[in-house]
Amino acid sequence: MATKTRQFDAAEYLDNEEVIAAYLQDALDDDDPDVFLLAVADVVRARSMTRVSKDSGLGRESLYKTIRPGSRPGFATVTRLLGALGVKLAAVPARKSVPVQKVAAAVGYEDVASFRQIFKRHTGMTPADYRSRFGPLTVAHPELATAEGASAAPERRGGAFG
Repeated sequence: MATKTRQFDAAEYLDNEEVIAAYLQDALDDDDPDVFLLAVADVVRARSMTRVSKDSGLGRESLYKTIRPGSRPGFATVTRLLGALGVKLAAVPARKSVPVQKVAAAVGYEDVASFRQIFKRHTGMTPADYRSRFGPLTVAHPELATAEGASAAPERRGGAFG
Protein backbone atom coordinates (compact mmCIF):
# COMPACT_ATOMS: atom_id res chain seq x y z
CA MET A 1 0.00 0.00 0.00
CA ALA A 2 1.39 3.40 -1.00
CA THR A 3 1.82 6.13 1.58
CA LYS A 4 -0.26 9.19 0.90
CA THR A 5 1.41 12.53 1.41
CA ARG A 6 0.24 16.07 1.07
CA GLN A 7 2.08 19.30 0.51
CA PHE A 8 3.26 21.09 3.65
CA ASP A 9 1.38 24.30 4.38
CA ALA A 10 2.96 26.50 7.07
CA ALA A 11 -0.30 28.47 7.38
CA GLU A 12 -1.87 25.49 9.17
CA TYR A 13 0.55 25.95 12.08
CA LEU A 14 0.51 29.75 12.42
CA ASP A 15 -2.18 29.93 15.05
CA ASN A 16 -0.94 32.53 17.57
CA GLU A 17 1.14 35.70 17.72
CA GLU A 18 4.18 34.02 19.31
CA VAL A 19 4.41 31.38 16.58
CA ILE A 20 3.81 34.01 13.90
CA ALA A 21 6.49 36.29 15.34
CA ALA A 22 9.04 33.46 15.49
CA TYR A 23 8.19 32.38 11.92
CA LEU A 24 8.55 35.92 10.58
CA GLN A 25 11.78 36.46 12.55
CA ASP A 26 13.29 33.37 10.94
CA ALA A 27 12.28 34.72 7.54
CA LEU A 28 13.79 38.14 8.34
CA ASP A 29 17.07 36.42 9.21
CA ASP A 30 17.36 35.27 5.59
CA ASP A 31 19.22 37.58 3.21
CA ASP A 32 16.57 37.18 0.51
CA PRO A 33 13.68 39.65 1.02
CA ASP A 34 11.36 37.34 -0.92
CA VAL A 35 11.65 34.77 1.88
CA PHE A 36 10.10 37.34 4.23
CA LEU A 37 7.32 38.16 1.76
CA LEU A 38 6.53 34.46 1.32
CA ALA A 39 6.38 34.06 5.12
CA VAL A 40 4.05 37.08 5.40
CA ALA A 41 1.89 35.52 2.68
CA ASP A 42 1.66 32.31 4.74
CA VAL A 43 0.58 34.31 7.79
CA VAL A 44 -1.97 36.27 5.74
CA ARG A 45 -3.45 32.99 4.51
CA ALA A 46 -3.52 31.66 8.09
CA ARG A 47 -5.36 34.78 9.28
CA SER A 48 -7.65 35.12 6.23
CA MET A 49 -7.02 37.47 3.35
CA THR A 50 -10.33 39.27 3.94
CA ARG A 51 -9.66 39.88 7.63
CA VAL A 52 -6.07 41.08 7.06
CA SER A 53 -7.21 43.32 4.22
CA LYS A 54 -9.81 44.93 6.48
CA ASP A 55 -7.51 45.20 9.53
CA SER A 56 -4.61 46.66 7.55
CA GLY A 57 -6.68 49.05 5.45
CA LEU A 58 -5.21 47.57 2.27
CA GLY A 59 -7.56 46.47 -0.49
CA ARG A 60 -7.39 42.78 -1.36
CA GLU A 61 -5.69 43.50 -4.67
CA SER A 62 -3.12 45.75 -2.99
CA LEU A 63 -2.54 43.09 -0.36
CA TYR A 64 -1.90 40.43 -3.01
CA LYS A 65 0.56 42.75 -4.76
CA THR A 66 2.29 43.61 -1.48
CA ILE A 67 3.01 40.02 -0.49
CA ARG A 68 4.00 38.81 -3.95
CA PRO A 69 7.69 37.82 -4.18
CA GLY A 70 9.64 40.51 -6.00
CA SER A 71 7.43 43.33 -4.76
CA ARG A 72 9.11 46.06 -2.78
CA PRO A 73 6.52 47.30 -0.29
CA GLY A 74 7.23 50.50 1.60
CA PHE A 75 7.97 50.60 5.30
CA ALA A 76 4.56 52.09 6.17
CA THR A 77 2.80 49.31 4.25
CA VAL A 78 4.86 46.61 5.97
CA THR A 79 4.20 48.02 9.44
CA ARG A 80 0.45 48.31 8.76
CA LEU A 81 0.37 44.77 7.48
CA LEU A 82 2.36 43.38 10.41
CA GLY A 83 0.11 45.27 12.83
CA ALA A 84 -2.91 43.62 11.24
CA LEU A 85 -1.16 40.27 11.78
CA GLY A 86 -0.63 41.00 15.48
CA VAL A 87 3.13 41.51 15.36
CA LYS A 88 5.56 44.41 14.96
CA LEU A 89 9.12 44.94 13.82
CA ALA A 90 11.72 45.30 16.54
CA ALA A 91 15.43 46.09 16.39
CA VAL A 92 17.71 43.63 18.18
CA PRO A 93 21.50 43.48 18.36
CA ALA A 94 22.99 41.64 15.43
CA ARG A 95 25.41 39.92 17.75
CA LYS A 96 25.59 39.37 21.45
CA SER A 97 28.15 41.03 23.62
CA VAL A 98 30.92 39.11 25.34
CA PRO A 99 30.89 39.55 29.13
CA VAL A 100 33.73 41.74 30.39
CA GLN A 101 35.01 38.79 32.45
CA LYS A 102 35.63 36.79 29.26
CA VAL A 103 37.29 39.74 27.55
CA ALA A 104 39.56 40.24 30.56
CA ALA A 105 40.49 36.55 30.65
CA ALA A 106 41.10 36.47 26.88
CA VAL A 107 43.66 39.27 27.14
CA GLY A 108 45.38 37.75 30.17
CA TYR A 109 43.70 39.31 33.22
CA GLU A 110 42.44 37.05 35.99
CA ASP A 111 41.24 40.01 38.04
CA VAL A 112 38.35 41.80 36.31
CA ALA A 113 38.74 44.88 38.52
CA SER A 114 42.35 45.30 37.37
CA PHE A 115 41.28 44.90 33.75
CA ARG A 116 38.59 47.56 34.20
CA GLN A 117 41.11 50.01 35.72
CA ILE A 118 43.62 49.50 32.91
CA PHE A 119 40.86 49.64 30.30
CA LYS A 120 39.69 52.98 31.71
CA ARG A 121 43.25 54.31 31.85
CA HIS A 122 43.83 53.46 28.17
CA THR A 123 40.44 54.42 26.75
CA GLY A 124 39.25 57.09 29.14
CA MET A 125 36.03 55.20 29.80
CA THR A 126 34.81 52.09 31.58
CA PRO A 127 34.04 48.93 29.58
CA ALA A 128 30.32 49.63 30.12
CA ASP A 129 30.68 53.20 28.79
CA TYR A 130 32.70 51.88 25.85
CA ARG A 131 29.99 49.30 25.11
CA SER A 132 27.29 51.99 25.23
CA ARG A 133 29.22 54.21 22.86
CA PHE A 134 30.62 51.69 20.38
CA GLY A 135 28.50 48.54 20.74
CA PRO A 136 29.29 45.05 22.03
CA LEU A 137 32.74 44.23 23.34
CA THR A 138 34.49 41.73 21.12
CA VAL A 139 37.91 40.15 21.13
CA ALA A 140 39.89 38.51 18.34
CA HIS A 141 40.19 35.30 20.31
CA PRO A 142 38.98 31.92 18.95
CA GLU A 143 37.59 30.52 22.19
CA LEU A 144 35.28 33.52 22.55
CA ALA A 145 33.67 32.87 19.16
CA THR A 146 31.17 30.38 20.58
CA ALA A 147 27.44 29.86 20.43
CA GLU A 148 27.13 33.01 22.53
CA GLY A 149 27.26 34.96 19.29
CA ALA A 150 30.60 36.68 19.83
CA SER A 151 32.61 37.74 16.83
CA ALA A 152 35.97 36.06 16.25
CA ALA A 153 37.31 39.15 14.50
CA PRO A 154 37.72 42.58 16.06
CA GLU A 155 35.25 45.12 14.76
CA ARG A 156 36.04 48.05 17.03
CA ARG A 157 36.07 51.66 15.95
CA GLY A 158 38.71 53.38 18.02
CA GLY A 159 39.83 52.60 21.52
CA ALA A 160 42.87 50.79 22.82
CA PHE A 161 41.63 47.23 22.41
CA GLY A 162 40.91 46.98 18.71
